[in-house]
Amino acid sequence: GQEATGINNLGDVVGVFDNSGAFLYRDDDGDGDRELIEIGEPPVGGFIFMGASDINDAGRIAGIYRRDGARIPFFWDDDNWTTFPSFYRFEVLSINESGVAVGNEYATDIFLNPRYSSWILTISGGSNISNLNPSNSPFSKLLPVSDINDRGDIVGSGDLIYPFSGAFVLKRVL
Repeated sequence: GQEATGINNLGDVVGVFDNSGAFLYRDDDGDGDRELIEIGEPPVGGFIFMGASDINDAGRIAGIYRRDGARIPFFWDDDNWTTFPSFYRFEVLSINESGVAVGNEYATDIFLNPRYSSWILTISGGSNISNLNPSNSPFSKLLPVSDINDRGDIVGSGDLIYPFSGAFVLKRVL
């Protein structure tokens, strides 16, 4: 089976098929019909699963692949791969027209304590969203992130005074 997870303004659709691979439906030859394109394999060995999460209008796809228990984010753009192997359990949620993606990492430290963080990903690397939290912000932590728009505005929820949380918007972060 197939699960569609993202669509861009051109009607290109990405997702997961057969619980193992990522797909792209795109009109590559201009005839108006969308063809199924298998994204292929990431340039790493030993992966067991790959899924596309979102696609922007330029055709850049953001997703994750699984390897040795890890969920590692990637960008794919017509067979050009960018992978982020320093992440362990990551979920990519959205990519904007500038090719900036947002997502959340869910991991544990060596003592099995939960360690969560939200990130911005670009071709040149990642940046923790908490580093963008203004000093006058009422939030002690910005997590989880949910989406990024084409202007670079990021939305999500964050921790206020315990036990309260609230929604946040970071304006034009990039």
